Amino acid sequence: MKREIKLNPKEFANLVVSSHQSNEENLEKIAKEKLTLYLVSYTLVEEFNKLEKENLYGISNEEFQSRLSNLQFSPNEYFKK
Repeated sequence: MKREIKLNPKEFANLVVSSHQSNEENLEKIAKEKLTLYLVSYTLVEEFNKLEKENLYGISNEEFQSRLSNLQFSPNEYFKK
């Protein structure tokens, strides 16, 4: 029986942002850091959910690790859309 793992992008991104401690004092820089973290986290979860949908069950640990390592987010590419 297949057990699907589906992460909630909003919840995950909020968790990442809320756990981030900034060393910045400039409020605008802090906001930019948090926004970047939110977008990266949200997008990575969306990509993970797509990958998981392709059925990660029944593959070797090496293949699983390889697929996870291919999850990347490039803000420059994302904002060109």
